[in-house]
Amino acid sequence: MKPTTIRLPLETMRRIEMLVGKKRIAKFIREAIESELERREKAEPSTEMIAKFIRETVESELQRREKAKSPTEES
Repeated sequence: MKPTTIRLPLETMRRIEMLVGKKRIAKFIREAIESELERREKAEPSTEMIAKFIRETVESELQRREKAKSPTEES
């Protein structure tokens, strides 16, 4: 683990202490951060999904333009 320093309002620290006790604050914060990361990762589309969507959209548009350029065969 990598140590880090965060600043929290005194009232927030008191609320955490009331819930988990003084000796479990770090664990509580780690769990809260992990939970929030998971929530956000599920809610927001991944970069890979966005890239795939863009790629498919561009390819579709290029195909449409190519079809529009080619002369129509009428017999």
